[in-house]
Amino acid sequence: MNRLGNWFQFFEKISCFYAHKLMNPLWDNKEYKNHLNDLQESICLFLEGYAFERNLNPQTRNRWSKAAVNAVQRAFSQHEEKWDPQIIKQVWDNFKSQIANPNPKVNPLAPRGVPYKNKSTNQLSFLEAIDSTPAIKNSSFTRYMKQQISQDNILLIYGFLTRINGISDKISSFFLRDLVEIFGIKIYPNEREILFQPIDTHVRKIIKSMNESINLDLLLVTDLEFKVFIVSNARIFGLNPRKINMGMWYFRSQILEGDKKPFPGTLTESEKLCEKYKITEGIIKISKDVCEC
Repeated sequence: MNRLGNWFQFFEKISCFYAHKLMNPLWDNKEYKNHLNDLQESICLFLEGYAFERNLNPQTRNRWSKAAVNAVQRAFSQHEEKWDPQIIKQVWDNFKSQIANPNPKVNPLAPRGVPYKNKSTNQLSFLEAIDSTPAIKNSSFTRYMKQQISQDNILLIYGFLTRINGISDKISSFFLRDLVEIFGIKIYPNEREILFQPIDTHVRKIIKSMNESINLDLLLVTDLEFKVFIVSNARIFGLNPRKINMGMWYFRSQILEGDKKPFPGTLTESEKLCEKYKITEGIIKISKDVCEC
């Protein structure tokens, strides 16, 4: 395995930090423990962990997601915990009562046609998309997504997600990546892995830092090029591209704290930094069912 392969192996390995600290606590949250069978809980899980993951600072994002979950829970309680089309407007009105400026243009709860700055939203809200899909209303959002991926209808559900107001390519790929990892779903052929690669500033900058560190001579510009770079090289080295993506994001966003710490430059220095991080964060030992670190 060459130097790039060693770096990829490193990022795959530390993906366990992401799973242990962020992904598993969300999916194992006792409030949503029945998300595979309960529509309300599956909606709340998506709203809390993914729907508002865009260019908001963490504090604002957390406040908005909590307000969204609260709005859904209140609306469902008014309808005996069952789906009703009225929930769509009730949730949006309740959300607006908690958040002063909810910005309908990119808000997953804003119904189609909501006015903003002399315009109006032209995509469905998350709840409108659910209302238009009987297979979700009669089961759960999580179960529907899992079943469609297992049946190789990946493009269908990717399209379902990206037509929701405020849900971009990045958020769609982010959610699908985690769902596939949580349930251990196998993806064939490898080309489909492209749809499970969320690309953001952290992933781009990690790849650019590697490019400079080991002289890869990469000329990557578009998000698609970054996705292809990860997936194609993961295939060459026999590694999991989704975990590599997780590791890259976690290394820069959490361990390097974004721009606060410089990219170590060498693999040895990066491994030492991770060992130090494990101690300071109390992640001395992570159970084998999460990941071997």
